[in-house]
Amino acid sequence: MFVGGQAKAILEWIDSAGMRTPIYVDMDRSKLRMTRGIRTLYYYDGTTVDPRFVDLNPPTEPDTRHEPR
Repeated sequence: MFVGGQAKAILEWIDSAGMRTPIYVDMDRSKLRMTRGIRTLYYYDGTTVDPRFVDLNPPTEPDTRHEPR
């Protein structure tokens, strides 16, 4: 899918207030290759990561603490 000329990979469609809305991640357009015979199908020569399944690091402690007065 292209949005504003930028390549996107659709992860899922959700219902947002009765309107179908795509959830997508950005792709590097230079890594897309068109397939032969199908103008709307591309191969991607890169790796995509679904952010829903990436382990989040725990928040770090701030260096300074606020002391009560």
